[in-house]
Amino acid sequence: MTKTKLVIFDLDGTLLNTIGVITKALNKSLTDFGFSTYEEEEVKSKVGYGPRVLIDYSVPNIDPELKEKIYKNNRKYSDELTYDSKMFDGIDILLDGIVAKGIKIAINTNKSHHRAVNISEKVFSKWKFCDVIGYQEGDIGKPNPENALKIMEKAGVTREETLYVGDMIVDYETAKNAGIRIALCDWGFENKEELKKLNYDIYLKKPEELLMYL
Repeated sequence: MTKTKLVIFDLDGTLLNTIGVITKALNKSLTDFGFSTYEEEEVKSKVGYGPRVLIDYSVPNIDPELKEKIYKNNRKYSDELTYDSKMFDGIDILLDGIVAKGIKIAINTNKSHHRAVNISEKVFSKWKFCDVIGYQEGDIGKPNPENALKIMEKAGVTREETLYVGDMIVDYETAKNAGIRIALCDWGFENKEELKKLNYDIYLKKPEELLMYL
């Protein structure tokens, strides 16, 4: 088996437990414009494809101009609340173990790019990520593999040397579109039964388990 030289992580639901923050920011932005709010379990089914899609799912069939205002409002609240996010239990052990093996780590997320960079610098300041790429205006975003491929090219690794780690179907699709292996996380936001139906390479119950495959 080819040695893994790069692990690309999704962020929300994989490294960080952000569903509370995402729900709070969404509900604040919806309330400001008189729309109904959502419970965390409902929001879990809407995340993964980026902030614009989250708003599309939450307030479908409304005037595009109003939807844009809600989106911008959501960005404001998301920026304010971002640092309330916490690592899942065991992520610190996992990152320590990967770095100790001399394997590069990176982040590919549909979270806004500036927010992804800021939170990686603050919450993950102990570890050096070779690259962090989030969603920027004009991007297609995941499951398009473009950003994952950019990370691999910059890191100087092949598809065979790369492993993608995520918690949602969109992460699975991204890895498959990039032609790289996928490890799916049981602790994230996606419905577990739906995850288990996929043709994954690795299924993780706890973060530390990934070290056995590297």
